[in-house]
Amino acid sequence: MDIYKVNISSIGDGWSDYKSVQGEIYEEGGVITVKYSLDGDECVLTVKDGKAVQERNGGQCVKISFQEGKRTKCEIGSGSFYGSYEILTKRLKFICGKGGYKLLLEYENGSDGELIELTLTAVKILK
Repeated sequence: MDIYKVNISSIGDGWSDYKSVQGEIYEEGGVITVKYSLDGDECVLTVKDGKAVQERNGGQCVKISFQEGKRTKCEIGSGSFYGSYEILTKRLKFICGKGGYKLLLEYENGSDGELIELTLTAVKILK
């Protein structure tokens, strides 16, 4: 298991956010899994065959599926506090390079169609 520096940049309509954390990456059977902790929540990003699924569990429970050109769901909460809405993935690009990975997403969020650009990079930390 290798440790990676995971940088997440999000830009929406009038807002932006940037986080930098440490994480782990696993590759098995064509599936790439990035695991990291964000604000005390456990996060898992899984990428395979042009699809990406982002899950966050803890204080916030969210699951978002992305597939370029497709309408998919963002699921929020759990139990009686569960809800979901559609997103449209306009762009999904995943790049594997020597010592790192990069995910580029552009998607329309919810009924108002807010365009969100998300970039996640993971760079191996040398020991």
